[in-house]
Amino acid sequence: MDSPMEDTSEVRDRLTEAWGSVIRRTIDTGYPPAAVVETMASVAVARWAELHGNLEVSNYLRLMADQIAQNVHDQADALINGNAKPAEEA
Repeated sequence: MDSPMEDTSEVRDRLTEAWGSVIRRTIDTGYPPAAVVETMASVAVARWAELHGNLEVSNYLRLMADQIAQNVHDQADALINGNAKPAEEA
């Protein structure tokens, strides 16, 4: 077997495009979009935990959730204070 590729930003960009293509093709065959994404995420998280352990994965996902919550808070704060960006800029 060939040695694995290095984990570079170029590799990450190509993988992002490849996974996006898989999602689009699967949805185009008629599967519900939410089911496609949720299933893909579940499979990915399970494999990620096999590679790095449950603690590392749970910590990373917690950080992601905190960032999303902060973004939601910031958007609500901007709306309340009249500083919201137009939809096309958000």
